[in-house]
Amino acid sequence: MKYYKLVLDNQIIGAISSRNFIRFSPRTNSYLRCDENLGEYISYEGQLYRATWMCPIVMQEEYTEV
Repeated sequence: MKYYKLVLDNQIIGAISSRNFIRFSPRTNSYLRCDENLGEYISYEGQLYRATWMCPIVMQEEYTEV
């Protein structure tokens, strides 16, 4: 398992693990946990975050860029 820091404007928001990555599944119309190489968002404390290196977004949601 890998661990990551969420950093926004040089402030550490929190630490996450590879279990925090999610993606939208059109088949089930819901968000599913996934590997970081398939992740569209990071879920942390009820909010969604996104980094520029993540997979393209399938379903647009409100998120914070980290």
